[in-house]
Amino acid sequence: MSKIKNGNDYYQRIVDWIKKQEKGIVFRPTQVSKALSLDIGMVSVFLYRKNKKGYLDKKGAGKYVVVDCNAPIPLQIPKGKLPDLIFNLLRDLNLKFPKGYVREPMIVEKLKDQRISLNSVHNVMQRWFEGGYLISNNKIGKGYRIKDGHLNLKERPPVIIKK
Repeated sequence: MSKIKNGNDYYQRIVDWIKKQEKGIVFRPTQVSKALSLDIGMVSVFLYRKNKKGYLDKKGAGKYVVVDCNAPIPLQIPKGKLPDLIFNLLRDLNLKFPKGYVREPMIVEKLKDQRISLNSVHNVMQRWFEGGYLISNNKIGKGYRIKDGHLNLKERPPVIIKK
């Protein structure tokens, strides 16, 4: 199957394929996979997620209907961009409010045009917290600040992935 050059390559190809279809057409992930020479797993996951967001309608076992071929379908944020967005926003808010703590929903609200989930923000911030880059104002993590030693970093700290 195809090699992915960047995180959005196959997403963009699937979106383009969907936009070429007429409203009400029924299709299966295998049709998209064959037409675009993509892995069936990637196509299925994409269609499942877009079905949950209302761009497609699921009709029976593995069949989808295009609800609106002209509806804007947001693309996946490229790998590494989400932590950069979160860190830059968190740093700016920490500098603006030196004594305050930033809550995760505040970051989601500031990045609402990017359609970022609270769970995604929580995962990134929790990894930084566990890595020692953030401090929390209570034990249940209601708000975070970048530790003073890391506040003036030009680049975000690495996102530590547990193994």
